[in-house]
Amino acid sequence: MESRTLETITINNSLEIVRLNGNVKFKAPLGYTLPCGYCFKHPEKGYFAFAGDIVPYIPRGGKKALLSIMESGGFLDFDNSVWLQPLN
Repeated sequence: MESRTLETITINNSLEIVRLNGNVKFKAPLGYTLPCGYCFKHPEKGYFAFAGDIVPYIPRGGKKALLSIMESGGFLDFDNSVWLQPLN
């Protein structure tokens, strides 16, 4: 069984569930995108996304899916993830 490192635990504990309402811009190949839905946000690192994605991770299960991730202890690691910064 994999265990979380202290760094991973610290990041998981800092994640907030936020709702995007199409009012936060993220860079896209042809300009920007305005995603809608619930996602994770870290107060310093930014919005959680999987490597290769241009928008934050917004699961189909919405807030309930994100709460389930948090209730199970959060992510095991952040090796295949990126932190997105919104455009101003």
